[in-house]
Amino acid sequence: MPNNAAINRRSALAVTGAGLTVALAGMQISVATAEPVDPLLYLVREYRHRLAVFDTSPLTMTDEEDAALAATWEPLYEQLCFAPPNATTLKGAIEAVRLVRDEEAKCGNQPDMTVNVLNAALSYLEQEAV
Repeated sequence: MPNNAAINRRSALAVTGAGLTVALAGMQISVATAEPVDPLLYLVREYRHRLAVFDTSPLTMTDEEDAALAATWEPLYEQLCFAPPNATTLKGAIEAVRLVRDEEAKCGNQPDMTVNVLNAALSYLEQEAV
């Protein structure tokens, strides 16, 4: 699908032999079917990205701007604290442990995040150790 093609329901998803191609706003994203998607790895990376955007925002923001930016990372933080998905890859487990280490160093003790994210990482490691 050319990048300048109009996006409609029918052209939004195109299945190819190599994987799935999703066309969004003129941009194509290819996902190889052979590589597993780790939901914990995705959540950790997205949380870090959104938090970085929030942290680099100007200190002189209005309350509305501050609330809007907080709304981008706080739901991910809540999911990490109370319902993180289990890691499905070694990379996901490692990134989860790194996140806990970094958050504890920067923000102090966060027992909900620490315990639940480590349990989500540990579930993969225990499965692989058997």
